[in-house]
Amino acid sequence: MNKIVRDLLILIAFFGGIWAAIAYLPFKWNMPDFTISKEKEQKLGDILAEKMVLSEWENISNKYPKVDSALKIIENRLLNNVEDKNYDYRFYLLRDSSINAFTIAGGHIFIFEGLVQFCESPEELAAIIAHEIGHAEKRHITKKLSKDLGIELITTILGGGNDNIVKQAGKLLLSKRFDRGYEREADRYATELLEKSNINPYKMVDFFHRLDKKGYSYDEGLELVMTHPHNDSRVKDILNYQTKADFREMKFSLNWTEIKEMLNE
Repeated sequence: MNKIVRDLLILIAFFGGIWAAIAYLPFKWNMPDFTISKEKEQKLGDILAEKMVLSEWENISNKYPKVDSALKIIENRLLNNVEDKNYDYRFYLLRDSSINAFTIAGGHIFIFEGLVQFCESPEELAAIIAHEIGHAEKRHITKKLSKDLGIELITTILGGGNDNIVKQAGKLLLSKRFDRGYEREADRYATELLEKSNINPYKMVDFFHRLDKKGYSYDEGLELVMTHPHNDSRVKDILNYQTKADFREMKFSLNWTEIKEMLNE
């Protein structure tokens, strides 16, 4: 009987090891085995921004200087609290009614006017921008580029590939979302950055809840590079985040209603 039990345990351990290997190895095989340097990523981002994003959407930052100035106040407060920034960040306000913001290589962050209109306060918008900065600083973009595009296509683009190649590569990149592990990591980064910037970290939850109440989906149609899928555990993680005892919120002295109305002029 003891021998039978022992042999049974050996078989369970053996087949359990095989099952674990089957579950684990495909993940490892799918991981990129290379990354690009920050300098090359910055150059790649410049190319994609010009030939892929700004050829599809109108950059209206200069058309609304007061709105752009307000956004810069939000962006600069956040960036002033990013230690050892990986990139020379550039922000763009795009003409589009979608509730959307996304990040591409090299610290290029794009904000749709529909997102500005939807946010009820500058703090809400700051929460979304902080999340995007989190994706960039954690180099999620680099990992995504390496996996989705491959070194050959990246090299072709950096070497002056034609516009069609760039646009197709951009569409491939924008069509795939970050996985939920990246989303949680960006959420965590955002809550910490918001706290350092004296902004209420829970504004991100307010944003998600209002999306839900107004009948907007969290998944398809809202995001390009970055999605905010309906994920109760993500919201719970943010709510469970504990600010330091000496945290003091410092609201932006911006007339948000007036700023949004300027976009309607």
